[in-house]
Amino acid sequence: MKVLNLTPGVFDKGGISRYNRFQIRALRERYGQEAIRVLSKLGPDGEGFEDDIQVSWSGRPNPTLATTSLATRVAFATQALRFAIKDQPDIVLTGHVNLGPLGRIVASLVQGLLVQNIYGTELWTGLSGMRKKALASADAVISDCHNTADYAQKMGLRKETPDVV
Repeated sequence: MKVLNLTPGVFDKGGISRYNRFQIRALRERYGQEAIRVLSKLGPDGEGFEDDIQVSWSGRPNPTLATTSLATRVAFATQALRFAIKDQPDIVLTGHVNLGPLGRIVASLVQGLLVQNIYGTELWTGLSGMRKKALASADAVISDCHNTADYAQKMGLRKETPDVV
């Protein structure tokens, strides 16, 4: 099994980055280091406190972590397409609901499955139409907690309740 993991970041101290690191490590323990390709939109900034994690590509560090430049977003999408075509992953795993539209495009391109991670705040503050559509079309959804999973189903973002891991 080959997985292309698209994540907003894995190097910083934030909760989503930390969750993504743990998920990547678990996948690599199960399927092997080479089977899990990781692309991180944000690069290391020297401020992280976790152990190093190997990625195939990362953007530049962003000290505010709030936004990334258009150039970084374009480079990230280009690299995702490049690695997908080269590796032909079975699964495209997005580390954040905002990456769902890109994940859907990439998964469709290689005829792979789209698996999305979701977290409460991102769902509760509203999603764009493209993000809602990508989430609804995902082959599987992993939620950070039961409350978020139930909310996704209740609000019609998913027909079935996401898995909680």
